[in-house]
Amino acid sequence: MALDAYINQLKLRERNLTATIDRSSKDLRGIPSRTIEEQRLKRQVEMSAALYQSLSLKTAEAKLADAATVPDVRILDPAVVPSKQTRNTKPVIILGATGAALGFALFLAIVLDQLDKRYRYPEQVTDDLGLFVLGVVPLIDSKGRKRSSGQAAQVIEAFRTIRMNVRYAADPNRPFTITITSPGPADGKSLISSNLALSFAESGARTLLIDGDIRRGELAKTFKIPAKPGLVEYLDGTALIAEVLHPTDAHSNLTLLPGGARRRRAPELLATPRLNQLINQMGAEYDVVIVDSPPLGAGFDAYALATATGNMALVMRAGVTDRKMAAAKMAVVDSLPVRVMGALLNSIAMTGAYQYYSNYQDYVATDEEPIGRISDGSGRDTNAAFPGARS
Repeated sequence: MALDAYINQLKLRERNLTATIDRSSKDLRGIPSRTIEEQRLKRQVEMSAALYQSLSLKTAEAKLADAATVPDVRILDPAVVPSKQTRNTKPVIILGATGAALGFALFLAIVLDQLDKRYRYPEQVTDDLGLFVLGVVPLIDSKGRKRSSGQAAQVIEAFRTIRMNVRYAADPNRPFTITITSPGPADGKSLISSNLALSFAESGARTLLIDGDIRRGELAKTFKIPAKPGLVEYLDGTALIAEVLHPTDAHSNLTLLPGGARRRRAPELLATPRLNQLINQMGAEYDVVIVDSPPLGAGFDAYALATATGNMALVMRAGVTDRKMAAAKMAVVDSLPVRVMGALLNSIAMTGAYQYYSNYQDYVATDEEPIGRISDGSGRDTNAAFPGARS
């Protein structure tokens, strides 16, 4: 047992010695590489020191050369702070930018005006279409609010002017019959027709208003009378003339002939001789016959009605009427036996090019009645004499 313990002890010492020898051998093997790295670093330090010394020497030589050189430049005049700018370019830049902006805006306005197909200026009616301006209807409130006395006076004077112009533009040797139409829808021809008829009735003329728009006419609703029987029933022979003539509450001198029942083949009735017979008969019985027709763009209705009456006035609404369509439709009218009296400009704001078409509001003729009420002498409020106030 003592022998085994001694042997184990010897083996343990052998392992410790072996481990110590291995560590020492590793350290001995690393000595050459450390030596080589140390020598390399020493050489690098020596080279850097030599480079530094060389640069220091050259710097000293350059300073010595600079100090030894006599400069050939000398100061003639010392620099001074200027008291003012030699040239101020701010105004030039501002004026140039303003002029460029105005020029571009003008160019853009001209281009947009040329591309705009809608009627906007009176010159587009007189010069482009060659029509005389019969009158200008000011913009009427379409919101249902009560119109002021000044606005009502403007409307009344506008239709008085139109009434005078169309009366003297017509042939005095023939009955006064006229068709009111427009190039397209929403131009306000029904508004013009009804209010022009009321204006003639106010002047004492026995006036007949015919709703020739048998497609979408609304004059019967405007004047609150039955729509049937009307023009369609008379033309197809199912109603007599006495059955289709309706007095109106708007004025005792105004009679309305409504459009009648709406039928798909109703426009064909406008091509029958009964239409001419009706216009001739009514022209002999009434002082004024006004026909509200469909727009020229709706079909041949307006052409047939204008041919029957012999006279026509064209309604054009600012900002709505298509000028090119108006020119195309008027070219067709020129080939018909129709006298075009002129144009009625509707829904006009009395500013800019239209300011001289307005009237002085402080020069309105009134009765000795409270302000805000314009009377025709019969106790009726003339402000209510313009139905369907939709421009």
